[in-house]
Amino acid sequence: MKGSNVVELLDDNPMYGFDAYQRGRYASLSPYFPLDGILKLDIQDIFGKLDSPIQIQWTVSRYCNFTCPHCFNNSGPHCGADEPPRDVIIENICDAKPFNVCLCGGEPFVWPDLFDIIGKLRNGGVPVVSLVTNASLVTPERLAKAVDAGLNNIQISWDGNTPEDHAVSRPTTKSWNRARDAIIACVECGAFNPVAVSFIPNRFNVGAFEQFCEMVAGLGVGSIRCQPLMACGRGAESYDRLRMTAEQTLDLVMKIAAFNRRGNCSCSRDNVLVEWGDPLEHLWFFSETEAPIQMLAIQACGWYELTPYLPVYVGDATRHSIREVWRKPLKQMWRIPVMQQMISVLQVINGMREIKPRIYYDRPVLIDCFDDESWELAQQCSNVDELIAYAERRGWYDNMEGTYGV
Repeated sequence: MKGSNVVELLDDNPMYGFDAYQRGRYASLSPYFPLDGILKLDIQDIFGKLDSPIQIQWTVSRYCNFTCPHCFNNSGPHCGADEPPRDVIIENICDAKPFNVCLCGGEPFVWPDLFDIIGKLRNGGVPVVSLVTNASLVTPERLAKAVDAGLNNIQISWDGNTPEDHAVSRPTTKSWNRARDAIIACVECGAFNPVAVSFIPNRFNVGAFEQFCEMVAGLGVGSIRCQPLMACGRGAESYDRLRMTAEQTLDLVMKIAAFNRRGNCSCSRDNVLVEWGDPLEHLWFFSETEAPIQMLAIQACGWYELTPYLPVYVGDATRHSIREVWRKPLKQMWRIPVMQQMISVLQVINGMREIKPRIYYDRPVLIDCFDDESWELAQQCSNVDELIAYAERRGWYDNMEGTYGV
C-alpha cells in the first residue's frame, strides 16, 4: 500500500500526532479510504486517535494580483486588509504538527512574507508545505528561494490548451506562457514529486482537454486535477456564462476515466494521474456519515472554518489552539441546524448561489465553539440573521471587514 497518497504510521513519533499508531501500518490520507477490512483496523482506530488534524488548509490572505472571473473566494487586489498577525497562527500550526499545510489564497507569490511563512512552518516541524499559484510571478529565482525555505509541494493553475482558452478565466493571455514556464521550472528543479497542475474546465476550454493533458504530461507533470467551476465568490456571477453543459461534463468525466485506464498519456515520460474532484462530496461525508474528520481550515480573518465552501466560522485561531478545537465535537458542528440547512441546498454546485449569507460577499456566520452561550445558540438556531446579530453584539466582526466582501 505504499505510495504517494499513503503515509507510514510510526509509534513513538511525536511529530505528527501518530503516537497511537502501530509500526508498519499504513493509512491513506483520504478521509474516505475504506480501511476496515484492508488493514484489519476500524477506521476510528486510525483517525479517532489523532490529537490534531493531518492536514490544515490555511487561507493566508485573499490578496491577489488577478481578479479571475471564476474565483470561488473573490480574491483580488481589494483583499488583504484587517488580517491577523501571521506569527500567531504559524505558532498555532507548528504546535499542532499536522502532516501537510496548504497555503491558500489569493496568490502566494504576492505576499511579501511568503518565504518567511514557509521557513517557519518547516522549521516548526511541518513535513509538507504546499501552495497553489497562478504562476504569473513565479521565476526560477523566486522558485529557488521558496524551495530553499522548505516548499515541497506545488500546484499550478493552468486553464487551457492555448493562451486564448486560458484567458477565458484569466485576466490576460500572457499568463498562459508564464504558467508554462513555471511548470517547466518546477519540473527541472526536482523538488516536487509530483508537479501538479489544476485545470478548471468551462464550456470554452473543455473541448481541447485531451490535447491539454498530452501537452501537460509532456512537460513532466505528474498530476492533473480538474474541479468544477464553483458558484460562489466571483464564480457565482460568471457561472451561467462559463459552466459546462451536461453533455460536456459527461464527456469530460469519460475522458478522465479513459486517461486513467490507459495508465499514462501517450507523450508522458511517467504515469500521470488525471483526477476529477467533487468539491461537494466532503459536505455529505462529514455531515451525514460517520466518516472521521482529518482536516481543518483557517480563513484569512483568522477564524477556523469547517469547509471553505460554506460561510460558517467556528472559533478564533489567534485565541484558541488547533488542539483545543480538535477536542471539540467536530461532528456535532457539522450537524448544527445552520450547517444542515446550507448543506441541504447544495445538492448541486449551482445551489451555492442560494446560500445566505452570500459566500465570500456578505458577513459570514461566526459561531464561537469556545463560548458556551454561542455554542448553545448554534445548536438550536437555524436563523442566519439571528446568529449574525449575536456575533455583532459580541463584537466579533470588529476589525474583520477587510477580509471578506467585494
